[in-house]
Amino acid sequence: MREKLYIGADNGLSGAAAVLDASGRPRRVFGFPIIERAGAREAHIHKSINARALMVLLTEEVRVQDYETYVMVERPFAVPRKSGDGQKEVFVGMIGSMYEVYGVLSTVFLLAGAAEVTGVVPHSWKRKFDVGAKKNKSVSVARELFPEIDLQHAKDHNRAEALLIAEHCRMYHNDPRRNL
Repeated sequence: MREKLYIGADNGLSGAAAVLDASGRPRRVFGFPIIERAGAREAHIHKSINARALMVLLTEEVRVQDYETYVMVERPFAVPRKSGDGQKEVFVGMIGSMYEVYGVLSTVFLLAGAAEVTGVVPHSWKRKFDVGAKKNKSVSVARELFPEIDLQHAKDHNRAEALLIAEHCRMYHNDPRRNL
């Protein structure tokens, strides 16, 4: 039987992924490689995940294919917001971009050799760690659980959330009640 790895991915272009071993020890935490290309409109730069660079990182550095690897990617969902006139609206552009990233991440993890890729909505894993919507709370909890990882800056919230999603993934796959 192959050793297990658990990967948590915080969705978004500024997102990150964290790799934990079976005991919950962090093996690697990294931001996603980004590529810029010309957009549809003149002088517009479109950023997206560099799928090729991510594949190289996963197969040559993390070596996902050598392990029984389980991945949880934060799945976006549309939250209606009230506009000034009281009508409900959804920020479609932002959600569309998040779904694009979600699709790229899920596909690349599977192609890299992950045994399973699961989407997880934010409130599911955040409830497990009692972090709510506050980014600094995620950083605080991740610092407690993973003191060996440097999370000293405000911008580290993506890495912190990736660590918490990876731990949620590890806990989920090791819960004997899961198959009941």
